[in-house]
Amino acid sequence: MERKHFNRDIRRVGEVLLLFVFLQVVIGFGSSLLLRLILNDVSFVDSRGDLMGVIELLSTFIPGVVCWLYGTNRLHIQIRNYIKPFPRIAVLNGISATFFLVMVTNIIMLCLQLVWTKLTGFTFYQPDFTLSDSWIYNIALLISSIVIAPIFEEILCRGIVLRAIAPYNKTLAIICSGVFFGMLHMNVEQCVPTMLLGMVFAYVSLKYNSILLPMTLHFINNLFAMLALNIPFLQMGLSMMELALAFFGSRVVACEWPRIKEQWQSYPYAKDTFKQWTILLFIAIFLLLGISSLFGM
Repeated sequence: MERKHFNRDIRRVGEVLLLFVFLQVVIGFGSSLLLRLILNDVSFVDSRGDLMGVIELLSTFIPGVVCWLYGTNRLHIQIRNYIKPFPRIAVLNGISATFFLVMVTNIIMLCLQLVWTKLTGFTFYQPDFTLSDSWIYNIALLISSIVIAPIFEEILCRGIVLRAIAPYNKTLAIICSGVFFGMLHMNVEQCVPTMLLGMVFAYVSLKYNSILLPMTLHFINNLFAMLALNIPFLQMGLSMMELALAFFGSRVVACEWPRIKEQWQSYPYAKDTFKQWTILLFIAIFLLLGISSLFGM
């Protein structure tokens, strides 16, 4: 009976992930095509920056809200049960561990990209989070990246995915929450670092039984990235701060690892996770877009 329930819930998790990707594609590409049809080419090009900002905002907000409502109802999860306080030290430990793991994976990804470029002449696709001349686009990008994404991506991955699988096995829940979080970005450049990021967020979320903690860590991570990318005179200071936090984070990871190994759970039918058609379809979409991202597309 438990296996049957597990397969049902995993299938429904896949439904939520597919719905999120579908809505992002429809709103993102669909809105662009619709606006191009409504406006003439000159008007579309002239207002493209402003329009892209609004589309970016909508393609983050609407899928987040819809998947929140659909996922919590479909999997019978009450997000409000996990809106709980957490100790301040958890923020320092969590963001330090995050910076450490992201720094390590970014170095690995840089080496892989150099090898890939040397062999093929192509570079990985990299999402553009730099500000533009359009103040509407800039405001929309900041709200989308720093506010909406930390809230709704955490509700999806640490609220719905994590809590749907955790009753069966916490280790599997942490892994799936991180892996699916990375895959949602749909490109290789972001996938690996965000997978580990997602696992850290999932681990601390379960440890303190709070979704507010990963939201806070997600917010800080995105804020640091946006500041470093768009304010040149802050880059050196932020880099030094991140390096110091990453050094501290290496000690946090080393100290926490024995506890993680003690709590590691084997699961007799974890392979069932990847037998559900919704999960397989989600993986297929990621592979299609992920492979195209290897060629800068």
